[in-house]
Amino acid sequence: MTTPDPLAQVPAVGWELTMINDHHNKFYRLIVCGALLVTSYGPIGRKGTTQLTELPSFTDASTRAVTITRQKERKGYQSSIAPMRFSVAADLPTPARLSTLAGRDELVDCFLSASC
Repeated sequence: MTTPDPLAQVPAVGWELTMINDHHNKFYRLIVCGALLVTSYGPIGRKGTTQLTELPSFTDASTRAVTITRQKERKGYQSSIAPMRFSVAADLPTPARLSTLAGRDELVDCFLSASC
């Protein structure tokens, strides 16, 4: 068994939608990392809820993310963070790692800071 390179990086893409009006002040964030789709949603200014969905491939995860985005746009959400590419540590996007709150938070923080 080989030891993973601690400096290895995995490409990811993410974007964020918001709904801000007289009745709502909420966000919906989508991050695709390999075959994983990480969604976070809730009131702006709070951590919200994060869910992890493992799909068969990057294409499937991307397609699901775009489908969700279109559904949210029909409900009145607007893009607040344009799609951006970034890289994350290779050991981060494993389902076991992202199934922990710390792993999901690390991925979201990486996306929001775009400095990883």
